[in-house]
Amino acid sequence: MLIRIKKYDNFYVDTSLLNELDFEQIYNEKLIDKIVFGSDMPKHNSIEPTEFFKFFIENKKGLSEEDYNKLIYLNAKKVFDIKI
Repeated sequence: MLIRIKKYDNFYVDTSLLNELDFEQIYNEKLIDKIVFGSDMPKHNSIEPTEFFKFFIENKKGLSEEDYNKLIYLNAKKVFDIKI
């Protein structure tokens, strides 16, 4: 997945597809602009959806405010050309 994200400008992933290791690899490669927040439950995780979202939102996974905003809404806004 990381290779595709680096190779293709129009390749994006959402958080429901990523496990924690995938997320960290993408983030460490400075590719936060290629991840959008997915509202589906991560299929790889046995945690309840509400607990996952609560954890993610409250802890921000160590993201800066700028990166957190990109992940939560700015990247989707750009990808889908949403006017806010």
